Amino acid sequence: TSLEVGWDEFSDLLWQGSSTGLFTDVSGVAGFDSLEDHFGLVTGDLDGDGWLEILTAGPGSTPKLHMNRCGSNSWIEFRLVGPPGNSQGYGTQIEVDLGDRTELRELHNLRATSQGPPRLHFGLGNLQTVPLVRIRWPDGEVTEGHRIGSRRLVTVTHSGARR
Repeated sequence: TSLEVGWDEFSDLLWQGSSTGLFTDVSGVAGFDSLEDHFGLVTGDLDGDGWLEILTAGPGSTPKLHMNRCGSNSWIEFRLVGPPGNSQGYGTQIEVDLGDRTELRELHNLRATSQGPPRLHFGLGNLQTVPLVRIRWPDGEVTEGHRIGSRRLVTVTHSGARR
C-alpha cells in the first residue's frame, strides 16, 4: 500500500535557528500553525520597529498578518537607490561582516508567489556596530561602509543614480 499526503494536511511551519546551527519548531508557540492553504508569504517591517512581520495568503483564505514581538536584539536594514533602469537595485548583493561570521543577501524583485519590500534585513543579535558592509551592484560597482551602527535603516545610493 502507499500513503499519499495532500497539501492541505500540512500546517504552516516556523523554525527558530540557534547559534549552534540547529532549528526548533516554534510554530504552535508563535500561533503560526494554520492548516489553511497559504501559498504566498512575505516579510517586512510594517511598524518600523526593526522586526520583520509575516503576511501569509492563499486561494480561498483570508490573508493573515503575524506581528513580530521578538525582543531587544539588534538589526540593520538596507534600502538601495540604483541607477536608471534599476532604481531599486535589484540583483545587488550585500555582505555584512558580523565579526564571527559574514552574511550575504541579494535583493530579488519576485520570489515564487510573493514579493516583499525592496530592502535587505539582517539580524545582528547583540552586535551594536557592524564592522564592514560591502555592496556589490549588478554592474560591478562596489560600495563599502565601515563601523555602521545598528537598529537603523541605511540608504545606499549607486554613483549613477538620479539625484
